[in-house]
Amino acid sequence: MTKSPANPSLLRRILFPAPDTGMYAVFMEYLRILVTALLIAGSIRTFLFEPYKIPSSSMMPTLLIGDFLFVNKYTFGTHIPFTDIRFGTRAPERGDIVVFRKSLAGQPVTNYIKRIVGVPGDTLAYRDKHLYINEVKQPQTLVGPFSYEDGGRSIHGQIFTEQLGDVEHSVLIEPGEGEQVFSTVVPEGKFAVVGDNRDNSFDSRAWNRPYWSFIDQTEIVGRAEFLFWSWDSHFIPRLDRVFGTLRAPHKAQG
Repeated sequence: MTKSPANPSLLRRILFPAPDTGMYAVFMEYLRILVTALLIAGSIRTFLFEPYKIPSSSMMPTLLIGDFLFVNKYTFGTHIPFTDIRFGTRAPERGDIVVFRKSLAGQPVTNYIKRIVGVPGDTLAYRDKHLYINEVKQPQTLVGPFSYEDGGRSIHGQIFTEQLGDVEHSVLIEPGEGEQVFSTVVPEGKFAVVGDNRDNSFDSRAWNRPYWSFIDQTEIVGRAEFLFWSWDSHFIPRLDRVFGTLRAPHKAQG
């Protein structure tokens, strides 16, 4: 006796329930919620905020390896994906911490994070581990010693508060002589970026040494705003850093 095949109409109803069944309605409701959530998340990431993880020590002591922050993508204008077009463009300011995309040393285009130290029209120089803007040496005030581990090496330096125009921020400097970068004028539409870890940062001072090099405003992704999470190399949370702002304070004019 030959066994009859399964009832195809029953199988069809199980796999593809009719629109008026409860199973279909629940499935479609979940699908709508999922699609809506993905669209909202995609829009926020594309036009508003994007998360970024700190991968290196180049911005110590301001940013530590294992910090997670949000990048404000609309501060300098809304970017149209896959183009260089921005609406409502506002120029970055000296002291802003920015994420930018650039191909360096023959490597693929990558995201980097640095601090803007030079804006169009500035004349920049770097001598004896001091930054000069328009021939004015930017003051540094000693705060205290700072040590960290990087690639199995123990590195010891000192933290200074640097006065960058009317913006105050911290820099990390190691003892010893520093390389010089000759005076260079920042071209229109360009910006000079430097890491706060002055002796361990591949930045505008190094790309075209002994002269400065720059990033284009179209390469800037956005401005770093605040930390939303942080943990160390052992994945122990650093809760004291969470929600810390990354906007450099402005010195009061007296």
